[in-house]
Amino acid sequence: MPSSPLPVEAMTGPLFTGLSRDVKRDLARQGTLHDVPPGTLLARAGESSTHLELIIKGRVRLFVPPEDITLDFVGPSQILGECALCGDPRHPASAETVTETTVLRLSPDDIWNAILSEDAAVFGLLSSITIRLKGLLSQVNDMKLRTTTERLAMFLVTLARENHPDTSGPVDLTLPHGKRQLAARLGMTAESLSRSLGRLAAQGVGNTSRTAMRIENVDALAEFAGLHALDEDPR
Repeated sequence: MPSSPLPVEAMTGPLFTGLSRDVKRDLARQGTLHDVPPGTLLARAGESSTHLELIIKGRVRLFVPPEDITLDFVGPSQILGECALCGDPRHPASAETVTETTVLRLSPDDIWNAILSEDAAVFGLLSSITIRLKGLLSQVNDMKLRTTTERLAMFLVTLARENHPDTSGPVDLTLPHGKRQLAARLGMTAESLSRSLGRLAAQGVGNTSRTAMRIENVDALAEFAGLHALDEDPR
């Protein structure tokens, strides 16, 4: 069921970079808000996208059927269905809600009209597509070249640096995913995740609760993972 109108402040993310407040307001009015329960399929791989969806709140899993291989988990400010703006509108992956999720559903025509009305907005579209492509390429690189323990270490380092301005000392983290979801996101089994966590104890990583961890030395863990400044976010 559609929910209440969306405030213009919620129109965030690379796709909307360069759009004026008035144009964002018009897009918000043209779109429809939908509250979606967990376990709902928002996109099916191979089917044509007829609209774009801006995630306002919640979490969505991107995966490849029929093997059910998890590619990513996306959340607020992320867009689903960008392929509706391309020559081939078919979804490259399926998308399913993990939690209660709110999305703003937008038509491709409305998006194109908004983008073409302001020159700077074209760069926002290119940025949105480029970020998604670089993220997917980075995931493929990680799967091929890094061990499961290195992938987990890289994820924890990135999480620490994003959420803590000062990582010169010990850092406490709350995991954004459950461990089963985290294992799927990093391309490993739950058992491999547990073994990798055990190996990282020697690198100063430990559980403080079921959903929280402590890193004693973030820079040392980054060096162990081979994480460089230009490496992409592994999430």
